[in-house]
Amino acid sequence: MRFSNIQNTSIVEDYYNAVKSLVTLDQLYKDGDVKKKRQIIGSIFPEKLVSEGSHYRTARLNEAVKLIYSMGAGFSENKNGQT
Repeated sequence: MRFSNIQNTSIVEDYYNAVKSLVTLDQLYKDGDVKKKRQIIGSIFPEKLVSEGSHYRTARLNEAVKLIYSMGAGFSENKNGQT
């Protein structure tokens, strides 16, 4: 099955908009109203965010966020203390 050029263009635009949003996520959060901040937090933490005093926890993290966080894992120090 082939997609029309209109559908392909829409997918490419959606992709670029998503990447742009991820790159500027911190600024979107800072500038956003309460509704926008809730959307951002809800997209990162798909289940309830629980407050425990000054700490927060969640049952699970969004899979995409997990992958982003794990990208730097291969660059940690080895057991001999060398980088």
